[in-house]
Amino acid sequence: MVLLLSVALGLRVTTIAARGDLWGDEAITAMLISYGPADLIARLSVPGNIGATSVQWHPPAYYPLLRTWVGAFGNGEVTLRLFSAFFGVLSVVLLWQLLRRFFDPTLAWFGASAAAVSAMQVYYSSEARYFSLFLFLTLASLYFFLEIVRNERGHIAYTFATTLCMYTFYYGAFVVLSENVLFFAMGGWRDRRRLGLWVLTQVALVLAFIPWTPVLLGHFGAYSTIDFPSWSKYFSAMKIPFLELMAFGGSPPIQMVAATAFVLLVGSGILSRSSRRLRTAAFWLAWIVIPMLAHRYTGTVAIKTRAYIFLVPAMAVLVSLPVAGWLKAGRRWRALLAGTLYAVFLAANVTASVQTWQRTRAESSSHPSLAQLNDLLREEAGPRSVLILNRGKAITLVSCYLDSQFPTVGFWAYPGEDRKVRVMDSMALLSEVYDEFWLVTTRGKGQAPWSDLVEARAPDALRVEYQYLVVQRVSSDIFRQTRTERNDAGWRTGDRVLSRVVLLDEDGIFDAFVEFAETTRVRLDVVAQFPNRRPFYGVLEMRVDGRQVAEEKIGSDFAGLYHLEAELESGSHKLAVRIRDPQP
Repeated sequence: MVLLLSVALGLRVTTIAARGDLWGDEAITAMLISYGPADLIARLSVPGNIGATSVQWHPPAYYPLLRTWVGAFGNGEVTLRLFSAFFGVLSVVLLWQLLRRFFDPTLAWFGASAAAVSAMQVYYSSEARYFSLFLFLTLASLYFFLEIVRNERGHIAYTFATTLCMYTFYYGAFVVLSENVLFFAMGGWRDRRRLGLWVLTQVALVLAFIPWTPVLLGHFGAYSTIDFPSWSKYFSAMKIPFLELMAFGGSPPIQMVAATAFVLLVGSGILSRSSRRLRTAAFWLAWIVIPMLAHRYTGTVAIKTRAYIFLVPAMAVLVSLPVAGWLKAGRRWRALLAGTLYAVFLAANVTASVQTWQRTRAESSSHPSLAQLNDLLREEAGPRSVLILNRGKAITLVSCYLDSQFPTVGFWAYPGEDRKVRVMDSMALLSEVYDEFWLVTTRGKGQAPWSDLVEARAPDALRVEYQYLVVQRVSSDIFRQTRTERNDAGWRTGDRVLSRVVLLDEDGIFDAFVEFAETTRVRLDVVAQFPNRRPFYGVLEMRVDGRQVAEEKIGSDFAGLYHLEAELESGSHKLAVRIRDPQP
């Protein structure tokens, strides 16, 4: 066990050591654990375009646990990731205990060894996200499920573990579905008392999740339904996730080797004459097939390989079953053949982890850390400089590494000419407020709306590539459409209209005092930044002397360009712009 855990921990810690900066979703994790319970729930409850709001569309259980860990061990990149490594190693131990108690001690060692070196488990045990915790809680739920089926006890522990599982990741619903199907398939319906207790546990799970159900519906409503018109379309879509589950992060030949070994081992397990081995194979195959079928027919959940991490233990057991079975039966030559395929599968996963480690290490070592962006801004940025970010998640990433307040505007720039025009119009208005732009774009995510213009007008602009971001320094003049004269307060006059560019502060508020000698029409060009507030949607309103005179609905695509106009009578007025939360 010491050797097994040393290998498991060593692979995970080595992968963590190769990583550099946090990436976008990890930065969001770091942001969310800084909030108290009320703000955390509010952030996670935001409906609509989740990517644009830089929050996660998942339940909240992971973040308070990580916050407790950070409070005990510190808040750094390595510490955040070690939390996942901790539960990754615990998952190996729990799988071993589950197999030893409910299946076979020999199978327990082989299954746990396969899980220890699983490239997918290793990778997501080195990332500051919830997948490793979700895997552990899935195994805990399954452990107490088997306790209920075999020994008719453990209902309270099962309810607690499964509730935490569902509050960690929405795919916990597939875990519950699989357990219900298996409960009836294993004859749980024959005993009225056992069936009654099981139904009560399911009712308890439903009641426990009811408080979060409205949020769940809002999150699913933000994504279009995935339709699989035929099995061929479904299998075509699942081809890449299947290969990645075999040897995550490995080259295509390595993934094919692992997949071939897996298929041969599973086939030999299914063809076994041992009824006990057949029952074991059927159980773990069902653990894989049931969620896949549910996904095929519901078609409501995006296909992401990482979401299927709860299937990895079943794969580890299935590749181990023939080896353990033939060894126990004394069939040496068959055990040797199965052991060779098993070793090939493990070697492919270790190779995939090494390849991932090499790529990650090369990427992190060949680029400066975002922590150095602070020094660059201190040395080069002037008092009228601003940081412009192209994507919603980038602002969270930058915020993790900037230790000073620096003017920042973020755009969520989806493809489309209309959105591009809106962004470029906003940039033109910003050019009237700031002299210098520091443009931040996400590497490998397509062109920013301003890419062509910058390339044409500022080809020699300062450009620094970080691990996940690219920063360019340009003069705001290249975005300026016309030069306008403004008074000291920032107002411009033209065609009997007094206009001004308004940048909302972190609280989404702008205040000013104005005085007119005659009735004047006022126009405010509002560039809504990423405000440090919630929710990320509502009503943008213009108020004069406390009275609302104009409004416009805003969405989650901060920053956006909005226009507010009103006619003001002569005299002094208090002018305010703010974002009002929508009525429930």
